[in-house]
Amino acid sequence: MIALVLAAGFIVNVASDLPEEGQDRFDALQRSAREAYQEGALPQALEYYDLMQEMVPESGEVAYNRGSILLDLGQYEDAVQAFTEAEGLEFEQDFKQASLYHNRATGYTALGEYDRALFDYDRAYDIDPEDARILNNRGVVLLRLGDRDEAIRSFEFARELDPGYADPVFHLGTISYDEEEYEIAVSLFSDVLEIDANYGGARFNKGNALYHAGRYRDALEEFLYLHREDPENEDVLVNLGLSALAAASGEPGNDDDS
Repeated sequence: MIALVLAAGFIVNVASDLPEEGQDRFDALQRSAREAYQEGALPQALEYYDLMQEMVPESGEVAYNRGSILLDLGQYEDAVQAFTEAEGLEFEQDFKQASLYHNRATGYTALGEYDRALFDYDRAYDIDPEDARILNNRGVVLLRLGDRDEAIRSFEFARELDPGYADPVFHLGTISYDEEEYEIAVSLFSDVLEIDANYGGARFNKGNALYHAGRYRDALEEFLYLHREDPENEDVLVNLGLSALAAASGEPGNDDDS
């Protein structure tokens, strides 16, 4: 989930009965919204923030938090609108404007509005050039816009900024795999697994890269590992069989989907 902006000294306990007006009502709504959010009751949290927005329509924090919940709910158009509203409002506490542009860019990306997403990622990066997440997500959008070289630069810089962040390394591995640079892809997916042994898709992709690099026994080991973890996965079973046949014969199978 996207993190919410909370006022200092926030109390988590939910008020049993909400006051009818004034600061007490606002504070109770805020407590209730936080409680609902922490429990994963996002629609309920959104209702509380809607009520808070009616009380303080000038609050940037409230608009931002509404946008964050809408983003988590997959209501991307409404999320983008909420972040745009927040952009023109005031924030009462120290707030990283980069977060607003980053989150709005995430909404634009989900809507397929990649040019707008890139514009906001660039604005976020200008404000916070040390945030590897911004650079990684910027790289994803650049790939979708067809700018491979700039995407690679963005992923590489993200990796340099945060060596413990697996996402940009995974994307670099995927690019190498798509370009049939299989040994490079193997190395990059191995790096991903060093960072996070359970990173989704990395071991499967490494197995495929090993297979296409002609390293059939190594591919077989990866798919055996995945099969032990998830015996019912049909894609793993198919690639396990192909790797076993190739390891025995020294020749690849005829299934181009591996």
